Amino acid sequence: MPSCRHLLVSFSLLILPALVQGQWHGDERLARNPLAAGATVMGIAGYTRWPEAPLPLRMCVIGDGDLAESVRLHANRVQSETPLTLRELDPARPDIADCDLVYFGNMSAETVEALLRQLAGKPVLTLGEGAEFCSDGGMFCLDVVDGEIRFSANLDAISRSTLRVNPQVLRISRQLRGQGV
Repeated sequence: MPSCRHLLVSFSLLILPALVQGQWHGDERLARNPLAAGATVMGIAGYTRWPEAPLPLRMCVIGDGDLAESVRLHANRVQSETPLTLRELDPARPDIADCDLVYFGNMSAETVEALLRQLAGKPVLTLGEGAEFCSDGGMFCLDVVDGEIRFSANLDAISRSTLRVNPQVLRISRQLRGQGV
């Protein structure tokens, strides 16, 4: 019987090749594949190593938006297959203390910046919506470009963390270097 970690990695191995081939689409096509952003987030998480493997992976989602909803839907769907707990955070009083991964939906820049400051130096994978999220110090930002979900990596934020991200993920992302992030 495969281990829980093996299931997460196996699932992720199915997702990232699809990302490379551009098969995950958003915007008007997100309705046809409402799990696309969630699959992208889980794919990135599957290629991330924490100093101590989180079992189960404690995923927290905060904020609104189509991509955030996709992350919620996908996490709820894979909970039976993947060692994962999903927690909704209240933007007015977010408790991010017990999160291994935080997905930031649409919310005020001030709130995002304050939460990212709280997470600095902690082994927490941060993903969010829009290039501004990476500019604010997040590790990965998702965007819908020409109907496709794409993600960018903030190499500075990743390198300052205690997490290790597989170079394959970094190669397929649009890398943000020397752009003030």
